Amino acid sequence: MLVNVLASIGYMCVISGRYKNDQIITRVHQTCEDLLIYCTFNRSPKNCNEMFNLIKTYDGHCCTFNYAALNEGNLDDITDDEDVEYYVDPSGIDLKTSGIVVTSESGRGSGLSVVFNVEPNDYPKWSLTPYHGAKILITDPTDYPEITVLYKYVIIGETLDIKVEPKIFQSDDDIRRMPVEKRACMFHEEAALVHTYRYSTETCKTECKMRNYADHCGCIPYKYPNDKASRVCDFEDLQCLNNLRAAKTGEEKTCDPVCYIECRDKKYSITSDVMPLLADFYPPNVTKGRNISELSSLRVYFAKSTCTCYDRMLLIDFNYFVATYGGVFSLSFGASIITLFELMYLLLSIVFKTLLRSLYKENKFNSVTNMLHHTVLAFKRFSKYCTLHGFYYYYSSSSWWVHIIWSIIIGSSVTLCVYLSHMIWGKFVDNPTFTVVESTHYPIDRISFPAVTVCDTEIIYGPNTSNITRILRHKSELEKYWY
Repeated sequence: MLVNVLASIGYMCVISGRYKNDQIITRVHQTCEDLLIYCTFNRSPKNCNEMFNLIKTYDGHCCTFNYAALNEGNLDDITDDEDVEYYVDPSGIDLKTSGIVVTSESGRGSGLSVVFNVEPNDYPKWSLTPYHGAKILITDPTDYPEITVLYKYVIIGETLDIKVEPKIFQSDDDIRRMPVEKRACMFHEEAALVHTYRYSTETCKTECKMRNYADHCGCIPYKYPNDKASRVCDFEDLQCLNNLRAAKTGEEKTCDPVCYIECRDKKYSITSDVMPLLADFYPPNVTKGRNISELSSLRVYFAKSTCTCYDRMLLIDFNYFVATYGGVFSLSFGASIITLFELMYLLLSIVFKTLLRSLYKENKFNSVTNMLHHTVLAFKRFSKYCTLHGFYYYYSSSSWWVHIIWSIIIGSSVTLCVYLSHMIWGKFVDNPTFTVVESTHYPIDRISFPAVTVCDTEIIYGPNTSNITRILRHKSELEKYWY
């Protein structure tokens, strides 16, 4: 699309050699001030310019609300509002999240409401966009909007209602003791990314893509976060970028280091309704002097005041260890905690008696044979009264076939105990954690409101193409953008 713009003004040959691609895009997009007309949060009118920031996305330059994925001052530029609640990280770690908005309200009328004008009459005549409207992106505020993005389209003359239902994933602190490779997740402060204050799976994968582009093509596409170490891809890099995308199609992309999922994360799911835009729902000054059939409206809110919270914990902790292995030993031998004390008592009594008789120099205990004989006799007496099953019948009978039967039974019990213990431990090694539903009534005011991004479906704003023409016609200004 950008190539069509430049070709239409007859300066493609000049641009392709001397002009920076990212600066072209910066000058031809529609500004948030022109796009956004009216904004409210929880029914309270707000200044759209103070709520929204301009960011780069896969869909070009877009206007975003509640976005804090990058350490580029996205939320630092927005003035704090006394009427708005802000997110506090429950871990107590300062991860630059103080500017993220939360809300305790749910249902229609709460959340974010925006009226915007994509100015369909100013779409370029050569535009290939099939309809006039906007693309709405719903993402985690701390994720770069590329990997995990929920989106909906809204056309002019319509109102789009998006109902958000979050899910929370927590992890016990006990999991930190395990290697990252075993638990297969990472806490926010355990890894440092280049473009964000906190670890995020999605941003990690984005940075992985950026490194891949830089290694193969020596540049990074303009849609990605600013990277001082690499230049922005230009027209001469298109062939390399296309070849790289084609080579990666159908292949599993691996990152080094591995981008593990977050141990503590949230996921959003959305449902939507579309209805005609009605002027009666907004103040008169919003639609006054404007053609309402050319406006669009968006409402984003939580569907319910609570959500489901999942908790990940170690498969084997102390309680699980005692209960599981205690059950295995009890099933196999009838063993219990009392049995352990009985065995300790037996061993200590044998040792003390042996030592005492050695001190009195009684020769009949000095030989190894006599010592083993008295040990067997002690175990026979012990087996009559201990809680271990089977041993009593083995020692109390003088019949050889009884000894064989009970030897088989006891041996089978030992084999079963070893097998079950091995299976339990193997399961722990392969999957050391498991997830349970901690609560189905987790309050939404402890969850950040999603980042909402509004992107005009036409990334080239017709009136602003004149900026490029003006620059190209004045060489003195053009030289400012040369390499």
